[in-house]
Amino acid sequence: MSATENSQANLAIDQDDDEISLIEIATTLGEEKFFIAKFAGAITLITLLISLIMTPIFTAKTTFLVPSNSGGGLAGAMGALGALTGGGGAVSGLLGGKTPEDQYIELLKSDTIANELIDEFDLQKRYEKKFRFETQKALEKNTKITSLKKAGMIDLEFDDKDPEFSARVANAYIAKLKKMMETFAITESQQRKEYFRAELLRAKKDLDGVTEFREMKIRESMVAMIQAQYEMAVLDSSKESLIQVVDVAQIPEWKSKPKRALMVLIAAVAGLFLATLIALVRRAYRNAKADPDEAGQWARLAKAWTMPKLRWNKKK
Repeated sequence: MSATENSQANLAIDQDDDEISLIEIATTLGEEKFFIAKFAGAITLITLLISLIMTPIFTAKTTFLVPSNSGGGLAGAMGALGALTGGGGAVSGLLGGKTPEDQYIELLKSDTIANELIDEFDLQKRYEKKFRFETQKALEKNTKITSLKKAGMIDLEFDDKDPEFSARVANAYIAKLKKMMETFAITESQQRKEYFRAELLRAKKDLDGVTEFREMKIRESMVAMIQAQYEMAVLDSSKESLIQVVDVAQIPEWKSKPKRALMVLIAAVAGLFLATLIALVRRAYRNAKADPDEAGQWARLAKAWTMPKLRWNKKK
């Protein structure tokens, strides 16, 4: 027989083996269909029961508009915060180079806001945590902050088993952020306003003591120039954007977790796959035991993984 004929014969045998294997698999699945159905059904039923006894979780969401000129305000806030904490460089480096949305998210995730929320709502007791850092992690786990950069907004969602409580905490996040900005956000326009106000008072005081006509004109020009700069700074300060809440967190009417339909669907698919795999392995094992050669291999495999019994000699 030529080499070509041998290769064609081998190919035909391989194709027959593949067809036989597929037929065997289909036959095995047919013979094991009741086991597969019972196993997958049990997994699905158990998952359904678990989802029914799980504590419902409610999600409250609030959305606020990021101030368009928040970069300068946050820079001033970081400077003021650094001056109070003695770590201006480290604090500025924390938020440096980030978008305004990212900066506000970092502020919402700060320890300052977390600790205020923990104290206000007694979260350490609510989450049954011994240490504050554990409570901070629990708070972070139940909080989701999403940046809507294209819209210039930020969504904040808070999960809790009590729908009213979830809305209160979500709104408290924004209240704490506003308080932080009011306390620390000394913006460039406000700084300029204070600077030019002081300069204007000094220039007017100097003008009152001038008697020479030429010097008086110079001083008056300086007062007019500083007055114009001061009025511009006041105008800029009044235009300073504040955090505007688009949607106040409302008490959720329907639970967000657990998602029973999704859980049951995933359990059914996973149970079906696992049951099919077990059925095929069981059939392969039974077939192997019927073959003396393969049965010996299975016996050696079982022996290799058998743990030896430990014998303890009792002291007499």
